[in-house]
Amino acid sequence: DFRFDPMAPLSPWRIVDARGSVDLTFSPEGRKLQRTGFGPYRLDYFQAFGRYRGTMMDAAGSRHRVDDLWGVAEHGEGRN
Repeated sequence: DFRFDPMAPLSPWRIVDARGSVDLTFSPEGRKLQRTGFGPYRLDYFQAFGRYRGTMMDAAGSRHRVDDLWGVAEHGEGRN
C-alpha cells in the first residue's frame, strides 16, 4: 500500500504491506514531472527521488532496518 498526497507529492510517502513485512517512509527530495496529451487522452506521470527509512522483514522473519537508502518512487495516471 502506497500512501501519499498527490497535491503535495514531495511530502513523505508511507509504504506498508498487509503482512507487516514492509513499513517504510519515503522522503522525496526532488522529482521529474511529465505531462503528455493527445486529443482526449492524457498521461500525468512523476518520478520522485529521495530516501527510504523504516523496516523490512525477510522470509525467515528477521527485521532489517533501512536508514537513508536512496531510491525512487513513481506515480502515473492516465485519462481518456
